[in-house]
Amino acid sequence: IFIQAIGIAGGLGEAILNGLLPISVVWIGRYQMGLASENNLPGGRFTLGILLLFALLIFGYECLYIFS
Repeated sequence: IFIQAIGIAGGLGEAILNGLLPISVVWIGRYQMGLASENNLPGGRFTLGILLLFALLIFGYECLYIFS
């Protein structure tokens, strides 16, 4: 059970902490709060959207793996 719990926490935690959370922080900072930065990812909303889609696919894959 412990190994399964580590796998769940690792997979879903990784998808949230290194995928969804940074993308949402950048999106809110740029487009809702209007903060400017010297270091911007090229592509703007399109690139953030692609990264969000990829992170959601990984999150969905992890959920399918856990619940199947």
